[in-house]
Amino acid sequence: MNREALGKVLSLSCVENYFLGYFQERFDVRPLYAESFVPFREVMTAFLNEGVSYENYPLVRLQETSEKLGLTEHRYSEKFHYQKNKLNLIRVNREFFNRSKLLPWRADHYIAIEKVKDGYAYWNNYPLSEGRMSENRTNEIYDGAYLIFQEKGEFSEHKYRELCALQYARIANQSVDEVRITEEKLVDLRDALLVLKVLRKRITAWLAFEADNKRFDGDLSFQIHTEKLIQLYERILVEIQLQIVRKKSDIGKINEKLLQLCEQERLWGKAIQMRRG
Repeated sequence: MNREALGKVLSLSCVENYFLGYFQERFDVRPLYAESFVPFREVMTAFLNEGVSYENYPLVRLQETSEKLGLTEHRYSEKFHYQKNKLNLIRVNREFFNRSKLLPWRADHYIAIEKVKDGYAYWNNYPLSEGRMSENRTNEIYDGAYLIFQEKGEFSEHKYRELCALQYARIANQSVDEVRITEEKLVDLRDALLVLKVLRKRITAWLAFEADNKRFDGDLSFQIHTEKLIQLYERILVEIQLQIVRKKSDIGKINEKLLQLCEQERLWGKAIQMRRG
């Protein structure tokens, strides 16, 4: 695991970030995305109408899916006792961030650690960093929660196929209503789109796994559909962030891009239904 890898994984929480960074070196993590589809309208409604925020949006976490599939298992403890050859995560207090200009979105933040001579190496996903610290320093920043993940290696093909069937059904039943926002919802929209972008990238990776196993036709036309969708997410997010930073909104422009995004979501969903093996 290294800082560069952590910056590229498709995670939506600190624990997911380290989980993927660690286990992607040990097995193919793409089946873990078999519960990552959430309908467009469901995410938009949660953020724009129900007061959900990025840090508390309820999703099935990848480590939970991994345990359902028999790939990994975990243990939680309030007492820290490092376990060799496992993924070790400790929750940290605010002392850990006393020299940082950036703070994580959630209060219950974890870092990954590994035993080295005279202390521990650590990896932090936000702000993205890595380093070393002594035993004493580790005790100072420890916040009383310890997670250990290890590989179990008992992949359940039956359970995986059940999750896939549910995933395909959710995609087939998705309806994409047009979305229009007002200026006060701009930040909420940004957060919703950040979540959706990661989820759509996860689905893309999952479908690539399905294609490798001859259960999905990921042809060039589908790849183009997917690229257009991801590019739209990225473009509208850039536009929103520029408007936020400049404190000068153009909601008409945002709503126009949202119409394009909704249409591309519809096309993408139909393309998936047509290519399922």
